Amino acid sequence: MQAMKVAVVGGGLGGLTTAALLARGGCEVTLYERSKHLGGRARTTEVAGFRFNLGPHALYRAGAALRVLERLGVKPTGGVPAQTGSHALVAGRLHTLPRGAVTLMTTDVLSLAGKLEVARVLAGLARIDTQTLGALSMREWLETRLTRKDSRALIAALIRVSTYCADLEVLSAGAALKQLQLAIAANVLYVDGGWSTLVDAVERVGREAGARLELSARVDAVVLQEGSERVEGVRLVGGAVRGADAVVLAGSPADVAALLPGDAVLAREAREAVPVQAATLELGLSALPRPEALFALGLDGPWYASVHSAAAKLAPGGGRWCTWRSTWVGRTRRRASRSWKP
Repeated sequence: MQAMKVAVVGGGLGGLTTAALLARGGCEVTLYERSKHLGGRARTTEVAGFRFNLGPHALYRAGAALRVLERLGVKPTGGVPAQTGSHALVAGRLHTLPRGAVTLMTTDVLSLAGKLEVARVLAGLARIDTQTLGALSMREWLETRLTRKDSRALIAALIRVSTYCADLEVLSAGAALKQLQLAIAANVLYVDGGWSTLVDAVERVGREAGARLELSARVDAVVLQEGSERVEGVRLVGGAVRGADAVVLAGSPADVAALLPGDAVLAREAREAVPVQAATLELGLSALPRPEALFALGLDGPWYASVHSAAAKLAPGGGRWCTWRSTWVGRTRRRASRSWKP
């Protein structure tokens, strides 16, 4: 039996992983990536021995991504952020960030009533059936479940850092709480060497399985049979048509809609999609100004800072150096990333 021919459009980690899985399953796979590099935003730049990630930084240990990587035989190495050295940032001052029963009771960032309210929410978090929350926004959920302003601020901050979304009026309560459940259940992994190591590993698996990976190959349309929705292939910029029995589009809603301009449903979804944007500043330092401070989470604003090299191998000098990341999360600012070594 002839293998199904599949075209995968998009060489980010999603498209690359899809290509590897399909090739392993016996399909004849060709992946088309418009840039010169695979991985999309999962890219790592090295500067004087520091490894700076462009996009994703934390791999959720209870998430679907790690399960898929393990299915491919990719086993990332790295470290889990320490429970110590975590602070809450309020009005420019650092306070103890509640990370367990002891710190919850001793922190001064919550009133006694707020501590009891947060304790109840976190104790019952794993039992929440997120699928029953329907169209409820995260803001509505907070206002109906929490009565205290300080406890709402803490839970909202945990939601922001685990979802990268600060617009709680738009953010689905079901999606947000599901992500928070994953974060609290198993924490995250900071990946040794940065996320490009994951891209390299998945690329190797895909090529070994027989997937063809074409770079600088921009697809400008999915070709359908005239008068039907049956796929014939993809058309590259320049007019060349590559035949395929099926096409997987691994891109943003706008990218997908542009490749199928006659699809009204995709066009509507692209119009209604709200992108999450973040501004990131990353530093490579010879020493920390406060060695005991490894993480700070803003409770009165959508920002946080984290010393990633305290958990993962991302800096030179056997750990003497450090990488420090400060991030603003929301949806109305441009994303920017820069790196310095002082």
